[in-house]
Amino acid sequence: MSALFNLCRLNKPRQEKTAKAGMVPIFQQIVEAERPLKEFALPILCDFAHAGKLCRKELWKNDCLTTYLSVLGDPYWQVNCLDAILAWSHPHLKM
Repeated sequence: MSALFNLCRLNKPRQEKTAKAGMVPIFQQIVEAERPLKEFALPILCDFAHAGKLCRKELWKNDCLTTYLSVLGDPYWQVNCLDAILAWSHPHLKM
């Protein structure tokens, strides 16, 4: 997971390839299960909202809004999730 995090973190084409490969539901499972790997999975999932149309389509397909909303109770991740929701719902805004 650490390697995937480092490969995807600042590379939008890799994020799109990762989303297209079906990783969104896997990241969601990790986040929802509160596993220690959440610190790697959630930032990637949040970055997907900024990556491009393909990633946003995969987020919709997998109902990722529910995942983002479920994390809002955690003060450490609130800003990341709110930023992802905003970027996802208004992709034309520059942040």
